Amino acid sequence: MKKLVLFAAVVFGLSTMNAQKNSILLGGNVGYSHTENKFGGAKEKLDSYDWSPYLGYQFADRWTIAAKVAFTKADLNASSLEQLGWVDGNTKTTRIGGFVRYTQPLSETFAVYGELGGGWQEAKTKGYNATTSNIENKADGYYIGFNPALFINFKNNFGLNFSIGGVEYSHLKTKGTNLKQSTVNVTFGNAFNIGISKNFSL
Repeated sequence: MKKLVLFAAVVFGLSTMNAQKNSILLGGNVGYSHTENKFGGAKEKLDSYDWSPYLGYQFADRWTIAAKVAFTKADLNASSLEQLGWVDGNTKTTRIGGFVRYTQPLSETFAVYGELGGGWQEAKTKGYNATTSNIENKADGYYIGFNPALFINFKNNFGLNFSIGGVEYSHLKTKGTNLKQSTVNVTFGNAFNIGISKNFSL
């Protein structure tokens, strides 16, 4: 949680719900989420921290399409480590993809929007045990998800975006093995995300 507070404290940015079409959207998010997954027969409870910048184009008054990258780090909990035979470990995930966003203004100050996104992902899980100094598993695959959010508008196209979770399907295949992992994560109430962005008129 201290890391989340630190991330939020250093984040700044701009956004607008009144942006016109034919504008460029530049922004980024930082966030925290809690998920539970099965990995190779072991059950993982992950507390994750992520950072995801994006660049998009608003092609209509309420519609935006964007490219996005995301970097996530999750520390494995004690029960997961014990089942894997490790004494320490973490998972780092890199994603390259995009999303389509639809924005619905509610007032001059507030708007809500929904994002449907997906793309490619790679996960690297590292662990340590008593006999082997370094164990590493690599997996790659794809993901697709939907995330609603609230936007708070400030003057001069300045604002903040907030989300408390979404729904996501993720598929990963461990390299060099036949092990596959498919999960559906519903993180409403178990995630917190703060985002920033700015529209630049063309």
